[in-house]
Amino acid sequence: MFIRAPCVTRVGKDVQVLATVTHAPTSAEAKGDGSAVVVAVRQGNLVATSFHPELATDDVRWHERFADVCRQAKKHLSV
Repeated sequence: MFIRAPCVTRVGKDVQVLATVTHAPTSAEAKGDGSAVVVAVRQGNLVATSFHPELATDDVRWHERFADVCRQAKKHLSV
């Protein structure tokens, strides 16, 4: 389910790492040496992934996480 998107090579202090893999097949940054490659991040209301969570039919965790981000944003805007 990985897309031809780059992995995350640097993370700022306000960025939360949501997922890593030890090898990202389409990433030029992946060395295949067992080092972690960041493939999902969140900063505030923004979420970015290097894979297609919508294609996973057997796992809804990413959909639930995205819905939580939307609910938190709506709550923040409603104040």
